[in-house]
Amino acid sequence: MQKLHRLLLIAALVAIYLFGSYASLKAGLTWDELPEYFTFLANVTAVHGLLHGDITAYKELLNFGDRYYGIGFHVPAHFIQQLIEKPVAGYFDITRDTAYFLSKHWVVFNLFFCSGILVRNLMRQFTSDEIFSSLAVICFLLWPYVFGHAMINVKDIPFMFAWLLCTNYSFSMARRYCDGQTIGRLSILLLAIFTGWLFSIRIAGILVLFQYMIMAFYLRGARRSSESLQVAFPAAHIPLFAICLAFFVYVAYPVFWMNPFEVFNAIAYMSHHPSGELNVCTRTFDICMHGKSPITYIPLWLSVKLPVAIIAGYLILPMALMRMTGRNNGIDSRLFKTALLTSLSIPLLLIVRHVSLYNEIRQLLFLMPLFYCVGMVSLYIVSRKIAIAALLVSISIFIADQYLAFPYQYIWFNEVARQFKVEKYFEIDYWGASGRGLANQLTVAVKRVGPVNCLYADPYLLTLPFLGKEFTGCYRWLYDLPPDSPRPYLTASFSKTTRIVNCPEILREKFRLFLGNGDITVGSIRYCQ
Repeated sequence: MQKLHRLLLIAALVAIYLFGSYASLKAGLTWDELPEYFTFLANVTAVHGLLHGDITAYKELLNFGDRYYGIGFHVPAHFIQQLIEKPVAGYFDITRDTAYFLSKHWVVFNLFFCSGILVRNLMRQFTSDEIFSSLAVICFLLWPYVFGHAMINVKDIPFMFAWLLCTNYSFSMARRYCDGQTIGRLSILLLAIFTGWLFSIRIAGILVLFQYMIMAFYLRGARRSSESLQVAFPAAHIPLFAICLAFFVYVAYPVFWMNPFEVFNAIAYMSHHPSGELNVCTRTFDICMHGKSPITYIPLWLSVKLPVAIIAGYLILPMALMRMTGRNNGIDSRLFKTALLTSLSIPLLLIVRHVSLYNEIRQLLFLMPLFYCVGMVSLYIVSRKIAIAALLVSISIFIADQYLAFPYQYIWFNEVARQFKVEKYFEIDYWGASGRGLANQLTVAVKRVGPVNCLYADPYLLTLPFLGKEFTGCYRWLYDLPPDSPRPYLTASFSKTTRIVNCPEILREKFRLFLGNGDITVGSIRYCQ
């Protein structure tokens, strides 16, 4: 039985990995990819200049708009991209430049897949149930919302993986601590490296220190119950961790090299990012929210992006905690409470601090595995049968959604929210990922209507790479469309475009969710005769 269980788990993981690898390379490009590449180049150029005694590029970095964005993921990803861009370009018949950017999608998906393995490890710690943990990892990896981000999101998925890595390793240290084992300097160094890498991806990684403090609080209670723990964690390890972490963060951000105190400006800037403060409107329950998000922003988006089973798990948490207290209060219980308190306190902290958020809750993507683990384990504690049934039902729905929503899984809404007309009430394709689909629709439209004088598109740069190498005709940005443009011409616009051309719509780029309320449109093609 155990052998069959392992074979089924491996088969499911292999199928998910193969599908995800292909899906990540079939997804469209996004708004963030070119700016992220420019950030990578600005940092690399600055470092190269400093190493050769020239500070010109470093001064340019200090004035660079995205100077506080980390490149801790982009540096290692760059070398993998260079290795695989040629075969990707050949297989999908695209240019090497386009293949270079798409190759990063595959790297991102690999981190997501590894995140699933870490989620399984947490589930095993919390429940010691192999079958439940195996079903849980399959369900997590099939969750269309996070899976969809893993196809395109070069910022938030790497950060999520790094957070999970820090969580798993710190929990492992906590278990050893409570078993009376000595925590050596190597363990502290590794934790500092993992935490430093988290910081290097995004300065918001500082929030993981809050999670460490929560864990330390619960371990303090464990220490009181066992005298053998009093020598297991030397006090000198704390300054050692702080020094190593500071060093790794300093090295990872060239913008700090001349002035280490610039880190405080980075924290202040990223917590009140200009995009969230001024420019970006995020449609939430048919309300345009921008600037400092209201206190309802995070709860509202969590209510539509978390699966119903997870929300149910949080609603019955009081019952689960009472049952947990009645059984034992060991290390597994304390680590579960650490995950629970982290998942609740960080959103609360962001709300209290009026941190600017936009594009639904992609900035909170790193907490999704904790939400998932806490919700599912809560169901498990109350009833193993209910938890397993919830996993099986969720897996079935997720598989249907994966099939129907491809390649727009990241736009996913839970089983209740999808009953609304989601494109009216919520933000949809804020990444511009529909550019590739719109390019395919333009190709179909040209064949259908015959020769046209020009193509006008938005997103412009996200559509052009997929029109085909042979395309040499007139192609312009939709906002450059002159009133007297020679007809006939075609326009392509994704759902967030504000300029709608007064011409008949001939094609739509759309998808649907299982048992949802109709099609969800992410873009359209119009023909102006």
